Parts: sequence; C-alpha cells; structure tokens
Amino acid sequence: MLNCADLVKALKLPESNIELFESWNYDLLPGILPEESATAASALKPGFVAGKGPAWDSRAELLDRLETLAEKVQATPALMDYYIFCNALTFHELASHKAFRPVQLPVLDELLGETESKLWDLLLYFGAAAQWFETYRKLGVPEDYAANMLESLPLVLKNCREKNGCFGYPRHTLHWLSHYVQGTVFRIGRFEYMVREVAPWIPLAFRSSKTGQVVLLARNNWKMLGNGLRLPLDEPFAKTDYTTRLLMTDKFVRGTYIDPTGFAVLDKEITLDLDEFKPMWQPGQLTAEIHIPGGGGMTMERCQASLKEAREFF
Repeated sequence: MLNCADLVKALKLPESNIELFESWNYDLLPGILPEESATAASALKPGFVAGKGPAWDSRAELLDRLETLAEKVQATPALMDYYIFCNALTFHELASHKAFRPVQLPVLDELLGETESKLWDLLLYFGAAAQWFETYRKLGVPEDYAANMLESLPLVLKNCREKNGCFGYPRHTLHWLSHYVQGTVFRIGRFEYMVREVAPWIPLAFRSSKTGQVVLLARNNWKMLGNGLRLPLDEPFAKTDYTTRLLMTDKFVRGTYIDPTGFAVLDKEITLDLDEFKPMWQPGQLTAEIHIPGGGGMTMERCQASLKEAREFF
C-alpha cells in the first residue's frame, strides 16, 4: 500500500488529509482485516453488482458506470488503497476508530469529477454487501435473508437522483451497513431486527405472571419534559421539568409509569410486586430490536407476517 503522503497526493486531496489519515491509523491497515478487505474488493469484479443488485430505474445505465468505475479502482493503486481504507473505517473498527457512526471521508471530486465521485459511496455499499453475504453464510443464515437487505436500495437510488441530479448513496447512512456486515441486523419481511443487549435508553419492562399484563417503568435519573417525553440525549443541559426515580429491591420495584402510548406519567409512581411482575429481560441479555426501513407498504398484514417470521427465525 502507498504511504499516507503518497496516497493523499495521488488522490489529489489537500495535504491536511495526511494528518487525518494518520489519526485514523491508515498505516496499520496492511496488517489487519485481510479477509474482510479481500471480500470487499470482490465487489469490484465484473458481474458482482449485476448479480446482487435488485431492479431499479435506469439500471443498465448505472451498471455500466459502476463497472467502469470499479475497473478504474482496480487498475489504480491509490484508488484501491483508498477503497480498502474506506471499507475499514466505515464498516469495521480500525484500531482506535470506532465503526457504526458516520465518518467524514474526503471526497474525490478533483480526481474523479463530481458526478463520478458520488458513485464512490455506492461502490462502498456493494463492498459492504459482499461482506454481509459472506457473514450470513458463515452464520448459516439462508442467502435469501442477505438478499433481503438490498430491498431498500432502489428507493435510496431514486431519492439520491431526485435530490442531487445523479446516482449515489447517502454517505451519512453508510455506517448503518456496519450492522449488516457484522451480522447484527437482519431484514425479515417489512422490518429489520437488530440483535444486541437491551440499550440503556429502553424502559424497564415487567410482565404479570398472573394476567400477562406488561408494565413499563422509566429508568432512574431520566430527564423528562413536561409532555412525558425524555429529553433528547444530545441536549443534556436543556431545561427539564422532571427527573425520574427508580427503586428496585429483591421484593418490589417502584418507578415512573410509562403509559401504553409511550409517554411517561410524571405524577404517577407505581410499585410492582416482583413475585408477580417478572422482568422481561435481564442485564446483558440479547434482544431483537425492531427497525423500520423506508419504502412504504407497511400494512398490518406485512407487519404481522414479519413479526411471525422473526419469531421463527430467532
């Protein structure tokens, strides 16, 4: 691989990117992620996109342009190095850099031109696709589920073309594909399901062993607005109207009640007998969170079918 300075120069990027790439541990890349890098690179080979991509408007036109750009990347060492670097940054943990969040990757407008530069992120998308197909194979998940993850692509391409006047993929959402690559998100019918430990911003849930009733309680020290919604996490210093309390012993739990519509009832603390009301999950337990991909068609029938299939899947 080229060193940082030579890579930045070959990509026609400002010299300030040398320090940026070094801070992202570019120099460590040759010794890590060899299998993942090779799988991502396989998406550049002729026929990959045509074989994996679903139908979309102007498919033939876009396929030709993508294949031309993929050929250029494979024939240009600097572009190939940058492609592998972008893959490691966006879909994996590259040393101290944490994946699963947007990365402000420098654009290649000067080298590729503005229109072709926007296709770069679409190449990264298909590099991720190659990896999540491989991840699912290793997990023993049928390939149909890997193919399901491509369902939202036509809508994304359509929206990009309407917004920017050309094809591409929204860079700020590329990091979400990390979860596909790592095998923690699965598209099952209308919904996606993320497998992970219960997030700390999820309320506590208890189910009655007698009636099956489910009760939600706010966690301790949540900052609440007067309308019963929690203060956004990115506004920690905004004015709050109420702070929740939670007390849990081996006999009972007492806390702020959350009604069935998802709003906390700020003046209502309730006590649950833990002999009857059992926690629906324990700390560290894996659960399947529901996420709603764009695309419309969210009928009651499709939602119910997804939930039923997910129950069988997991």
